[in-house]
Amino acid sequence: MDEPSHSGAGDVTALVLSVGEPYMERALASVRDQRPAVAAIVTVRGVTPFYRALNEGARRVTTPYFVQVDADMVLDPLCCAALRACVTERVGLVVGHLRDPMLGRIVGVKLFRTACVAAQPFPNAISPDTEFEKAMWQCGWTTVYALCHAGLEPVALHTFGAHRPDYTPLYTFRKFLLTGARLRHRRRGTLPWLIRQLRASGHPAARFALVATAHGIFLDAQGDLLVPFESTSEFQRLGEFLDGSAADVHVPATRPAFASLDPPRAFAHGYRWGIDLYRQRAAATFAASMDLLTGTATPQAYAALVGVCHGIFHDAPDEAMLPAAYTRLRPLLLD
Repeated sequence: MDEPSHSGAGDVTALVLSVGEPYMERALASVRDQRPAVAAIVTVRGVTPFYRALNEGARRVTTPYFVQVDADMVLDPLCCAALRACVTERVGLVVGHLRDPMLGRIVGVKLFRTACVAAQPFPNAISPDTEFEKAMWQCGWTTVYALCHAGLEPVALHTFGAHRPDYTPLYTFRKFLLTGARLRHRRRGTLPWLIRQLRASGHPAARFALVATAHGIFLDAQGDLLVPFESTSEFQRLGEFLDGSAADVHVPATRPAFASLDPPRAFAHGYRWGIDLYRQRAAATFAASMDLLTGTATPQAYAALVGVCHGIFHDAPDEAMLPAAYTRLRPLLLD
């Protein structure tokens, strides 16, 4: 028999996590404003990587359920109660969407059954939440997505709060580098959706996000990389390149038309092209190329786009790596 659903949140803890963000108090204020009030608030500050922070916080939870609240979230007042109302007998995880200034409606804020996390803690993985959810499913628990028929704007429909980080260039680059790595790990074809959202957003940091996502697909790492973001040589390389002036404003006519190539060859040509553009410090051509390819919306255009973005981080082509690199990319090109 299903567990009774109700609108109360008296058996829910808010687990508020920070890896050093400067706006944790804003997240806490939104938690204290929940109606009805949550049973308890647990805070974890400065514990990294992120999976360790989640596990440490979960061990301190004494209620049957907890909501993970990252420091860059601002919850709507009825968020915790609405997520709790979705719990039935075999539900281990409830997911709600958030409003994001760059991507629109995103996943999201999550309510966990505490017993599920106790039985299967978050692992040290590129995508700890994905691996946790797989383990939870194998134990017979299910995930549900919460709906909320409120909000006059499309982006507000079915959302339970806002994702409001400061999208500085450094934050954006490091966050979306990890996004690219997680996409590859999950082997899910959400890359076209992400490209379209970034193109449509008009956000000043969207170009950093797109380049970082494409490059992150080829990041060689296995463990959790969500730690306080610091500058790296790759971030500095990209910033200097994009900030540099360039005389050219047109895509070089000597390059092949990507529409005539299959996706593997489009990726390879894009990769070589990105290397050439970086050598020439042709930032304007690079920007024009990104606009052209993001607007084409075909697998070969997306493959070329990823290749161009990845290529600007290389000083010379590594032809031997291209087949394996495309094998990583291929599952992500389809919606």
